[in-house]
Amino acid sequence: MSSRHPAHARLAALTLSAVASVAWLAPAGAAQVPGTVLDHQKIGNSQGGFGGTILSGEQFGTSATRIGDLDGDGVVDVAVGQFRNNDAVGNNGTGSVWILHLNADGTVKATTEIGDGLGGFTGALAEGDKFGHGLGDLGDLDGDGIPDLAVGADNDDEGGSDAGAVWILFLNADGSVKGHARISDASGMGGALKSNDNFGSDISPLGDLDGDGVMDIAVGASSDFDGAPFTGAVWILLLNADGTVKARSKIGSGSGGLATTDVAQSDRFGFAVENIGDLDGDGVVDLAVGGISMDEPSGGSVGGVWILFLNADGTVRTHTRITENVGGFTWNLDNFDNFGGSLAAMGDVDGDGVTELLVSAALDDDGGTNRGALYLLRLKTDGTLNGASKLPGFAAGLGTAVTASDHFGSGLSCLGDIDGDCQADFIVGANADGNGYAYVVRFAGARFKRIPAGVAGTVGLPVLTATGDLQGGDPVSLALTDARPSAIAFLIGSRAAALTPLNGGTLVPDANPPANIVLLVTDAAGSIVIPATWPAGLPLGEKIYLQSWIQDPVAPFGWAGTDGLLIIQP
Repeated sequence: MSSRHPAHARLAALTLSAVASVAWLAPAGAAQVPGTVLDHQKIGNSQGGFGGTILSGEQFGTSATRIGDLDGDGVVDVAVGQFRNNDAVGNNGTGSVWILHLNADGTVKATTEIGDGLGGFTGALAEGDKFGHGLGDLGDLDGDGIPDLAVGADNDDEGGSDAGAVWILFLNADGSVKGHARISDASGMGGALKSNDNFGSDISPLGDLDGDGVMDIAVGASSDFDGAPFTGAVWILLLNADGTVKARSKIGSGSGGLATTDVAQSDRFGFAVENIGDLDGDGVVDLAVGGISMDEPSGGSVGGVWILFLNADGTVRTHTRITENVGGFTWNLDNFDNFGGSLAAMGDVDGDGVTELLVSAALDDDGGTNRGALYLLRLKTDGTLNGASKLPGFAAGLGTAVTASDHFGSGLSCLGDIDGDCQADFIVGANADGNGYAYVVRFAGARFKRIPAGVAGTVGLPVLTATGDLQGGDPVSLALTDARPSAIAFLIGSRAAALTPLNGGTLVPDANPPANIVLLVTDAAGSIVIPATWPAGLPLGEKIYLQSWIQDPVAPFGWAGTDGLLIIQP
C-alpha cells in the first residue's frame, strides 16, 4: 500500500529518515544476521548442571519438547528422550525420558528420570519399546495446574511387533509421574494398529479441535503400511481429560483427505509432526509433517516436509510438499540427510505475519559426516516457501562443539523466550555425540511484537505495522492503516516504554526527550506508508517502541490509537 498524495509520500519518506537518525536510534555495537547462533548451553553428562548419568548407547537427545513451567519458577522446563540402554531390571532399549528443570541461562536446576520403575512411573514397559522416541507437550490436561506430557513408545508390541503406543503422563511439580494412561491398539485405537506401524514416532499438541476444553494431539506412525510399505501415517486423536481417546481419524496414503499418490512407499510420513498454527487464516490449526525418506524429483531419498491444511474434523483440505526443488526449496540435499526428522515452529521471525519452521537434517554431512544441520523455512500462507536458509551460525555460535557423527537435530523444540531477551530459544538434541547431549540454543532473528494498547476510531482499531529484515542498509517500512482518512496523526518512537494511560488506551513509547514525535497526515484511504533504510550497527537486542495516535472525533477522547509496536534488533 502506498500514500495516495505526493505530498504525503514526501512527508512519509522524510519522517522515517528523521526517525532513523535521531539520538534515540543512534548506532552502537554490532547486529547479527537472522539465524545466527548467539550462544548455547550444552546439557548432558557433567555439562550444563546435569546431575544424572547417561550410559553408553542411550542416545540422550533423540527427542525433546518444552513442557511448560512445572515448578513455578518462571522458566520453562523441558523433556528429553533417550533409548535407555538398560532399565531398572537390566532390559535393553526400554527407553526413558529426562525432565529437566531449567534456569534462565539454559543450565539445569534439577532432573527427574521417568522410565520402567523410575520417576513414579508404574506403566508396563518391555525390552525394546523405545519409550521416549516421541514427545509432545499436552499443557494441563487434567486441570491440576501442572503441565502434562505425552510420550511415544513406537516399538511397543501391543497390536503386533513394533506397532507402537503413546503414554499420557500426568506430572507432579517435581517432574515425577502421579498417574498415566496408555493409548495403544487395545486402548483407544480399536484394533487399528498393525505390526511395524511405529505409532508414537512423534507427537504434537493441536489445541482443542473439537471445542470440549481438552487438548487434542497428532501422533506419527512413521512405518504404517497403508498404500505401500513404510509409507507412514498421522493419527489425529481427540482426547478426554483422563488421557483416553474420544475419537480418532487417520491421515495417510488414501485416507484423511490425501490421495494414494500424495505419500509414497518408504517416505516415512509422520516421523515428525508439528502444529504450525493457523497458517491460512481459516480458523483451524495446520500441521507440518516430516518424512525422512521422501524422494526428491531426481529420486534421492533426502527427506521432506508436508504442510497440511486441516479441516475442523482433522482431515486434510489441501497440502503442499517441501523437498529439494519442490515447494520453493532449492538447497542441495544429499541422500539420507533425514531432512524432516524433527520440526519446530519458530513463530514469526521475519515480521511478515507468517510463522517460520525450523527443520532438522540430522544426518547432513556439512562440516563432517552425519554432523547434522538445521534449515529455517520462511513459509507463505499457501504452504510454499518465501525463502529458506541453512542456518549459518553453528561454526561461530557453537565453535567445535558439534562434530562429525553427532546427529545434531535428532530432537528439536522451540522453548519460547527463556531468558527474557525477546528472542526465541530452542532445545536441540545430538543423540550420537558420545552418550548423547542436548543444546539450549539461542538464535538471532528479527522480532516484531505487538503491545495491546490501542483505541478504536472511525473505522475500528488503527494498525501500525513494520516490515523488513532489520539489517543495516536494508529497506524497512512502517505502515499506518485502518485510520480516519485525511486525518492528522502523530508517530511516536522511543527506546524506552512509558505504558501509561492515555485517551482511554495506553501510551506505549516514552514521549519524553530523546523520543521522536513526527507529524503525519493520512491519505484518503486512512493509510500512510513510511519507507526508510534501517541504520547499521544497532546493538543486539535493542528495543524500539513505536505507536501512532490519530485525531478522530469518533474516538472517546477525540484520538484513536494503534497498539504499540515493539521492534527488537536481531
